[in-house]
Formats: sequence, C-alpha cells, structure tokens
Amino acid sequence: MHHCILPWIKNYALIEVKTHLNPGDLKDAIKKGQKFKRMKRRFCDTGEFKRMQDSLFVIWAFESAGHKTLKQHIINIYKNIPPAEQPDFIIVPNSLVVTSGKYLELSKIGQPNSLLRQELERKHIKSG
Repeated sequence: MHHCILPWIKNYALIEVKTHLNPGDLKDAIKKGQKFKRMKRRFCDTGEFKRMQDSLFVIWAFESAGHKTLKQHIINIYKNIPPAEQPDFIIVPNSLVVTSGKYLELSKIGQPNSLLRQELERKHIKSG
C-alpha cells in the first residue's frame, strides 16, 4: 500500500459537527472557527480572477436548544466577534439555518473585485 502525504495548500471549508448544540459547544465551535478563519489562505493562482478568497465555516448539529434560546446565545456570542470570523452557517436539520459571517456579505454583494460588486459599487457608492 502506498501512502501519499500532500502539503496543505488550500482548505475551502471547516465543518464542526455536534450531536446536540448547547451554549458551551457553540462557544467552543466558534473559537475553533475563528482560528480557522484567521489562517492565511493560499489558493491556487491560475493567472485569472480568484473565484474564492475566503473559506466557509459551518456548524452542523443534529439537535439544539429551542429556536429562541439558540438565537439569544448566538446574539450574545456574536457581540464580540467580527463578522469575518463568525460562522457562515449554523445548521440544525429540520429546525433552523443561520447565515452570517463572510457568506452573508458575499451572498449580498459578491466577492471583492467581482463584476457584481463593481456594479453595485458604481450604483450605490458615490465617489469622493
């Protein structure tokens, strides 16, 4: 059997899976995600526009506290976390999906230097 060890060059996503998402697990997962989001990205440069400049961070739980309880914990935790370091998704199947972080920004205005963002900037940002 042959083993192959490859250098870590790119990582597009981190998925933290929990059986039950409680406040302590949520804080712990977000701390891990913050470290991941701060890591330097070295995506493949093919000489054309880089389609992806960020990595996704997803928290996936099979179950959690009630919606209102989880929402309040998320709001309290996010108060001290910059949007770029927040989870992009918190998913509890058949219960809820929370979108935040860089994904929320990118889904609305596109990647920096993308045609979508350039068009929105032309329309909505006045030049100085």
